Amino acid sequence: MSYTATFDASHKVKVSGGHRVNFMRHIARDADEKAGFKFPQRNQNIDPARTSMNITMVNDGKGGWRVPVPTPGAKGALRPPSAELDDYLDSRFATLKRKPKADAVALRPMILQLDPKWFDEHNQDWRVNGLNHLAKTYIDAQLGWAALEFSPDRRNLKDRKASNANLVGYSIHLDETSPQLQLMFAPVTDDGRLSQKDFFKGPGDLKRQHKEHRQTLADVGYDVEFSVTALSKERLSSSEFAKKADEARAQEQENREWSEELDDADRTNDEWGAELMAQKKAQDAKARELVDRESKLHESEAALQPLVAEIEQGHADLKHEQDKFGQEQRIWMSEKLPKLRKNVISKAEEDAKPLILAEIEHVSAQAKAEIQPQLDTMIQQAKDEANKESRRLRKVKPDVQRYLDAHPKVKEHFAAWQSKQPEPEAQQRMVATVAKVQKDVAAKEPSIFDTFRADVNDDEHDSDRDRGH
Repeated sequence: MSYTATFDASHKVKVSGGHRVNFMRHIARDADEKAGFKFPQRNQNIDPARTSMNITMVNDGKGGWRVPVPTPGAKGALRPPSAELDDYLDSRFATLKRKPKADAVALRPMILQLDPKWFDEHNQDWRVNGLNHLAKTYIDAQLGWAALEFSPDRRNLKDRKASNANLVGYSIHLDETSPQLQLMFAPVTDDGRLSQKDFFKGPGDLKRQHKEHRQTLADVGYDVEFSVTALSKERLSSSEFAKKADEARAQEQENREWSEELDDADRTNDEWGAELMAQKKAQDAKARELVDRESKLHESEAALQPLVAEIEQGHADLKHEQDKFGQEQRIWMSEKLPKLRKNVISKAEEDAKPLILAEIEHVSAQAKAEIQPQLDTMIQQAKDEANKESRRLRKVKPDVQRYLDAHPKVKEHFAAWQSKQPEPEAQQRMVATVAKVQKDVAAKEPSIFDTFRADVNDDEHDSDRDRGH
């Protein structure tokens, strides 16, 4: 019994847009979920309980495959493993001579599928235990055929060895109705162009691809049905394909005729497209620049958010510390400042006391030096006055004695007065003082000395008169 082998390459993914990312997340959903990333899936045939059984690989850039893993993003956050498929596609774009247009076809995803009846007969437990050795052999053969068919330099192959550089990655989906190989193909040519037409040239070339795909499986032992030539996009069973085989052959002849007309139309469209793209080149460049600026602006805003929050928190902490410091400063001013002022004043007084005493001694010495000569002069003058007065008294003493002897009453008063006089030194001071007082009050009231002198003069006058007589 023979089995069908189909592949569908009708799906197209553009260079830009969210469909590119979403499609890769659909293909690598098992790797994303294992890494903790869960994205919604629209396909109703997916059984989430079996998604972990899927096998997803990304091109390692060395001719082999590896399991995709989470990678750090631009902002430090981890990206899902499916992002590695996108990274590898960008690395293929980096080999292009011209930057691809936004609406250019970046991927031609392909679904390669063995007949579901083969699994029912030869790998019945695939929903529980996955693929058996024989199923893996056939799928490996399909991968080898795709690497050869879609190699960038396949036109120059001589030894039928090919590079898998254009195969971004693949995933064997075991969580759908039947197992299938999902393969992602980037149509990059060996001369640095992005051109799907170099790999899908029309219905005739598509027929060749189907035939070589089936032959590859037959070479490794898969009992393939060669008579089936219809396109496989409907993924029909063997009996359904057989019924449509004749219709497919007739349609293929009609397609050849249309292909020639389409080729002419494609050439015309290419010319028009070149002219239109030349006109839109400036607009596209400006649009990309605006998109880049907007993206950078969003990234800058996002990057600034933690910094803004940190600054705001810093302001709050600073205000709190200022308030706390102000309160502590007020308490210190009210409690500590008076004591500090008292201690400062006391210390200043203590430090200044020797200086003040020294200054006083200096001023005293200076004043003494200036006043001492005047004091000495005054003392000398007082002594001279006292001596003069003493001499005068000694001169008039005999006359006074005669006067006292002649006037007993006055003598009595004089004796009483003399008994009250101070000692000689004090008497000398008294003489100087009396002389000054006598001068000050002479004009106001006659002193006892004036009366005494008047009496003495009168007595002398009387004595002279008596002697004359």
